[in-house]
Amino acid sequence: MIHLTIREAAGRLNVSPGLLARYCREGRIPGSVLCGRLWLIPESGFQAFRRDHGAYRPGRPASITSKRLAEGRLPFYEVIWRGIARLESRRAASSLPALLVSIGAPRLKMLGLKIARTIPDPERRLYDHLARRNPGRPVHSLYNSHLRRLVKFERALACATRRA
Repeated sequence: MIHLTIREAAGRLNVSPGLLARYCREGRIPGSVLCGRLWLIPESGFQAFRRDHGAYRPGRPASITSKRLAEGRLPFYEVIWRGIARLESRRAASSLPALLVSIGAPRLKMLGLKIARTIPDPERRLYDHLARRNPGRPVHSLYNSHLRRLVKFERALACATRRA
């Protein structure tokens, strides 16, 4: 039976060895074994993990061009994907995901995502949306937390497109 080291498997998946080691510790890679300080991953377990972890899920918008985004390896991708889908279908334009995509649209477009349209004045609309949905809570901190997540996604996408 052929075994891969963490470094070899991480190179094939284009992820960090630390992330793959965490997956091994959590038991997400079938058959992975810790020998001293070295994780060994059987080829069959690696292929099963690759098939399950990197599978393209049908129903995602065709305009998403980044393979990593389609595979769901970037932080906060679900919300971004939902926002792009809602902007494409022109429904629920004032939803949180659609507003976040509209705020990040200039940078997202620059990074290769195809965004059909954007919502005018998305920052103000997002703030109002959060105020309506969270009465009595400090809206400014919620607003900032969503923007931090958007920025985290944009940075991860920038790194992913640089490597590709």
